Amino acid sequence: MDKTIWNVYYRNVLLGYFDESKFERREQYQPCLTAKTEFKPNLSVNYLHYNTVRKMKGNLVLRTIRSTDCKKISQSFQEQGWDKPISQYEKYIELQQKGERDVIIAELNQEFAGYLTIKWKSDYIPFRTQNIPEIVDFNVLKKYQRLGIGTSLMDEAEKRIKKISEYAGIGFGIYKDYGAAQILYINRGYKPDGNGLVKNSIPLKYGEIITVDDSVVFCLTKKLQENG
Repeated sequence: MDKTIWNVYYRNVLLGYFDESKFERREQYQPCLTAKTEFKPNLSVNYLHYNTVRKMKGNLVLRTIRSTDCKKISQSFQEQGWDKPISQYEKYIELQQKGERDVIIAELNQEFAGYLTIKWKSDYIPFRTQNIPEIVDFNVLKKYQRLGIGTSLMDEAEKRIKKISEYAGIGFGIYKDYGAAQILYINRGYKPDGNGLVKNSIPLKYGEIITVDDSVVFCLTKKLQENG
């Protein structure tokens, strides 16, 4: 197999873009690429395994969070084993009223499906000093994933950010639970900001010892196009 193809093959396997076990022989991957293929995260083979998108049925509405949403959101995540207290969303409403965050709710057929927030002044210094708003706390309920709801939320967030900034910032966790988000962000054109791993909004230094948890992230930025 051509060296370039091998490189793309292994990179896609390591990044989780498809399941190597689906191929009986590695040579079966070769027809997917040409010898001149360069590595691009949005190659069509990315979706052979991980990101099979189902057809969304019904009416999707994106709107601002309301006080009546807090209990429903918390309960919805609790049903799938996630601890997201009502107080978290009450705080979000307070921050939204102060103009510090936008909280975008997604409803499918009038049922809560997910949300994300835009933090207009990021806690992450490299974003803050460049006036790059950050998309944070982005969640879609498991039963509504791979319907395009996450993509719709991201489209709306980027549309709002583009009104005041040329760039959008985002971060993802580094362990497997964040796999879907990692793939989504890369395929949307987000690129590493060059500061390596970050813990609690501070870039890590060589030799530091850490525990991998939700506070350890990889930060990325995307230049927002005029037409998109």
